[in-house]
Amino acid sequence: MITRVNMKKTKRMVLSATVSAACVVVQLLGSVISSLDLTAAAISGIPLFIIRSELGLTYSLLSYLTVSTLSLLLLPNKVVGISYVFFFGIYPILKRDIDNRGKIISWIIKLALFNLLFTACIYVGKNILLLEDPLFSFSILPYLVGNTAFVMYDIAMTMFLSLYENKYRNKAYFGKLFDRK
Repeated sequence: MITRVNMKKTKRMVLSATVSAACVVVQLLGSVISSLDLTAAAISGIPLFIIRSELGLTYSLLSYLTVSTLSLLLLPNKVVGISYVFFFGIYPILKRDIDNRGKIISWIIKLALFNLLFTACIYVGKNILLLEDPLFSFSILPYLVGNTAFVMYDIAMTMFLSLYENKYRNKAYFGKLFDRK
């Protein structure tokens, strides 16, 4: 018997799966067009914030795990998948929680988290997947460029999230799907 609660769960799962599939398609485009690899990883992470806002932590983590697994298994260019797994997929899920800690503390946490995840990304790319990419180097230049790009990404993400929550959230009709109050 299909109950209202089961229908809500089904709708949530379908929305999460649909967004996951769209994220993998965006990553596939970035994987095929190598100049868009990091851009595709960044864009495919943005919908996870919306899933986190509308459906909660569980569905956003399930979507993250789904996209991460599929991108590492299916994409020909592993840079997109690794970038997504180690940063662009998980950061949008954690961003709101980090931002709630105050401006100075949140920036310290954000930069520390970015550098930790960036180091893990470089290590896996260089030593496990044996990728020959200038990004996968422990020299100072990738860290300088990475931290600068991260700060710009975070500011742009904050602006996007503010725009979504203040202008488009009520127009997206997620409330009608899930009885959001």
